[in-house]
Amino acid sequence: MTLSIRMRDLRVALALCSTLLLAACLQPYRMEIQQGNIFDQSTLDQVKVGMTKKQVRFLLGTPLVSDPFHANRWDYFYSLYSHDQKLSERYQISVIFSEKGVSKIVRGQLPSNPAVAPKTEPDKPGLLGRLLKTVNPFN
Repeated sequence: MTLSIRMRDLRVALALCSTLLLAACLQPYRMEIQQGNIFDQSTLDQVKVGMTKKQVRFLLGTPLVSDPFHANRWDYFYSLYSHDQKLSERYQISVIFSEKGVSKIVRGQLPSNPAVAPKTEPDKPGLLGRLLKTVNPFN
């Protein structure tokens, strides 16, 4: 009877250790968060005073914020947050219209090219990932 109790305790301990080992190999995936309108400096340079709302919408897209109290002001926002790189970018562009078209463009500092995500190294696979890669016949 003591032998069966010892075997059962050994199996429980082995199952617990393997579960803890497997849990230590897993890492949660944190994705990059991009919000708003993506455009670069060359696109913004094409917006000129006097352009119509249709022309601005064609170049920059639909504004993120169109305030009903300020119908002649369109606001464009962009933000990027990367957990892995500890990177955070934000910018805002405001286009103000008059009866003749665009009257003023208020802009902050734009990143060089926000449409291109920062280069990140691929995550190294853990123990389970390496094991699945060696066993998977489709790679």
